[in-house]
Amino acid sequence: MTIGMGMVSKIAKRKERLARRAAHLETFFSSTSVLGSENIRQYNALYKTLKKEMPMSSLMDRVRVKQLTDSIWLVQRTLRLQAGAIEGAQVEALIKLLMPKFGNFLDDDKRNQIAIDYFSGAEDVQRKATRVAEKLGITRDMIEAFALELQSPTVMALDKMRARCEHSIDQAEKKLTGPTRKKRNKAPHDQTIVDEEDAKFETRTSHTKDSWN
Repeated sequence: MTIGMGMVSKIAKRKERLARRAAHLETFFSSTSVLGSENIRQYNALYKTLKKEMPMSSLMDRVRVKQLTDSIWLVQRTLRLQAGAIEGAQVEALIKLLMPKFGNFLDDDKRNQIAIDYFSGAEDVQRKATRVAEKLGITRDMIEAFALELQSPTVMALDKMRARCEHSIDQAEKKLTGPTRKKRNKAPHDQTIVDEEDAKFETRTSHTKDSWN
């Protein structure tokens, strides 16, 4: 049986398309939303869990699971960043709370030192600073509340970012598990490409940033 030139051309074009898709997928699946201070293994564990739990019958389903992983990871990051921003502003918050309490009887250096000692972790100086704050009616809840107020622009910006990520999560979950989702047959070549890229991704990232763990 002789294959015509037209068929040869179609086969060649198909191979070229698959090669381009494979190159694109290699970039897509090898990239992550993990920052240098974060744990790549936790990201991989989340990705693997979602792969097992979500019904997948096409290449696009695998892409959506990857996007879902990134969105969930970003939501977790915004929560950590908000907590970090508030915690990081507590010294400044205490300094500002001390100002009207002491008036002109305490200079800036002493006021700053009390605030630093309060959060130092050193038992003796921390106890003394805590007693000073308590005598002035300054509680830990007041400090945290004022720190939240100081960081409100950052917290609000992260709230908006998290809302966008949560919307993306809802959309991805609907497409993967919604009642109107159409049944599709698996495309063997798509499945092979994505499986290969998943394997490359896991191999590549398993040797990355081990020092964080």
